Amino acid sequence: MATNSYFTQGTAGEQGLIQDLVDEQIKIFGKDVKYIPRTLVDRDSLFNEDAMSTFDSAHEIEAYVANVDGFTGDGDLFSKFGVRISDQATFIISRRRFTQAVDDNATLVVEGRPNEGDLIYFPLAKKIFEIKFVEHEAPFYQLNNLYVWELRCELFEYSDENFETGDTTIDAIETTFANSIALTLQSGGSGDFSVGESVFTRLYYPTAGSTVSNLEVASVTVTDGGSGYTSAPTVTFPAPSTVTGVPVSESIADGGSGYSNNSIVDTTPVTGNGIGLRVRIYTTGPGTVYAASILSYAAGYGYQTGDVVRLVGGNNNATISIGGTTTQAGTQATGTATISNSGIVTGVTITNPGLGYYTAPTVTFGRSPAEKTGEVKAWDSANRTLTVINRSGDLTGTLDGGTSNAQWDVETYSTIDNTNSDFDQNKYIETTADGFLDFTEGNPFGEFGNQGTSL
Repeated sequence: MATNSYFTQGTAGEQGLIQDLVDEQIKIFGKDVKYIPRTLVDRDSLFNEDAMSTFDSAHEIEAYVANVDGFTGDGDLFSKFGVRISDQATFIISRRRFTQAVDDNATLVVEGRPNEGDLIYFPLAKKIFEIKFVEHEAPFYQLNNLYVWELRCELFEYSDENFETGDTTIDAIETTFANSIALTLQSGGSGDFSVGESVFTRLYYPTAGSTVSNLEVASVTVTDGGSGYTSAPTVTFPAPSTVTGVPVSESIADGGSGYSNNSIVDTTPVTGNGIGLRVRIYTTGPGTVYAASILSYAAGYGYQTGDVVRLVGGNNNATISIGGTTTQAGTQATGTATISNSGIVTGVTITNPGLGYYTAPTVTFGRSPAEKTGEVKAWDSANRTLTVINRSGDLTGTLDGGTSNAQWDVETYSTIDNTNSDFDQNKYIETTADGFLDFTEGNPFGEFGNQGTSL
């Protein structure tokens, strides 16, 4: 039998009233927390997890802490592997406030709801909890609607995730607990690395040479195409020098004959060493030049006041005298790269030759996706020691600072000596084992993790 149509089980107004009351109660009796969405980087489709997750933002929202007698869970466990703290907590948040504070301002793995795997920072306890389960039906459909999310959480166990939320208190978990190694750099490097910036190898970097003609880039020849590109990298030329001896005025020295009125002509030097001046000329009936104007985009360079140049064309007998010169900023050259199907740079097309290159400029390319990276935790310039976290692979060869533009060559490093921990024994176990295991024919357990050779 159908329900009685004369009695409602929750109008929109009634449901809105309950939501208002819920929001108000949480604001009165709750605590401010930070909701930290997880961003998946390289999801494992088999195990449905991502060991390289990042946390890029933190959103403040009020939450009611359901644990009135303290955190639940197994508490502090003592074992032969040390102390494991397994606190659990339950946070209740308003559905409407979650939409306003988090869902509308962040990209979630599953939109419209809190996600298992996201984090909750609880400032009162100075702890970060990971959401293990989201209960969406408690309380159970009051007036045919749901008003809160119940987040059942466990204390977060850090495992080399990347934190870039912008909240220094939250982000400190990464610098404190991330696997960290120290690299000794060779002397002769340039610049100082900045804490927090990324460093990159130059193992797959293209190189190219260039030639100049008349202060312009004439050609670019790729000498090493690099590798690993999925799209054409950017091509950058350095800023040019200022251009001196640019004519700003002139006077007719000899009008000559046979020239066409209102035409643009080139010039050749009679005296001096100037190059590249082009002018627009005006003539009388027999083709005698009576006036000329310097083209702003082709004024040339290297002239001195009083230099005489011949006007090309007509009977090649008209000349003008340079009245004055100036210095102007050069024009930066531009170009585009082409790559092969295998991701190698094969050539560079010059789109603007620029002006002001007295010597062949160095051509640089955008970074290859195949380069290995790391994040600077500390830089000791006196001892040339660079401490890095969040490595994507071996940091060998030359390292570039992503924002500082520092450039140093790596001398030595150990990937099994975690400088962030006083308890890791990887290096001790390996070096001690060398004393009683015969590795003269190779390590029977494999070479992965050896000092200075691999991850």
